[in-house]
Amino acid sequence: AEYVLDSNERARVEYDGKNLFVVIHVPAFTQNNGHYETRSIKFFVNSESVFMFVTYDTNYIVPQIEKYIKAEEASSPMMLLFLSLFVISDSFMPILDKLNEERLHLNRRLRMNTNNQGIWDLSDLEVGLIYLGAATRQNVVAIRQMRITSAIKKCNKAEKEELEDAYIEAKQASDMADMAASIVEQMSGMYNNLINIKLNETMRIMTIWSLLMTIPTVISGFFGMNVDLPLA
Repeated sequence: AEYVLDSNERARVEYDGKNLFVVIHVPAFTQNNGHYETRSIKFFVNSESVFMFVTYDTNYIVPQIEKYIKAEEASSPMMLLFLSLFVISDSFMPILDKLNEERLHLNRRLRMNTNNQGIWDLSDLEVGLIYLGAATRQNVVAIRQMRITSAIKKCNKAEKEELEDAYIEAKQASDMADMAASIVEQMSGMYNNLINIKLNETMRIMTIWSLLMTIPTVISGFFGMNVDLPLA
């Protein structure tokens, strides 16, 4: 019960010989502080039934799973689980595509004007991709772990093929998230360097002006002394 209530539980698989317990990550329905986060979904599977546990932030995935299951005609609890895993892995793709579009738009904005708002937006984008990247990597590990459990040995050929499809989709989502995060990290480093260059240029100009401003002070101070001056 404690695992079911924990929405931040890490992705994993547990099998006791009869029951299969699966924790998998899915993108949260709403953004938090301007960036995407992920939540966990739990599956409890036995030979007769599949129990799926969702929260407010993850129940949006249920209609998508139901639609896909009806189209594919799931014939067993394991097939239903594998189809659900495929839908969950695929749910990352639209968000990653959207974030890539935001990255391109943000890059154009920052090229025109590197301002504070643009840097904050870049930071939100980077944080969101960190969450998505970590979640998709955990999903890949969990599904890979599932593939070697004794429960899968009892599956038929169609079920094993569906599990393989879910694994490939999860791996693709992980690769896309990692690549997007790497590009955003490079962008962040580049714009940080540009800001540092601009700051150094500003400090150089201010230093030159401060040196120039000392000249009148030196001259006026010299004439203010009680000394003999030429032609005086």
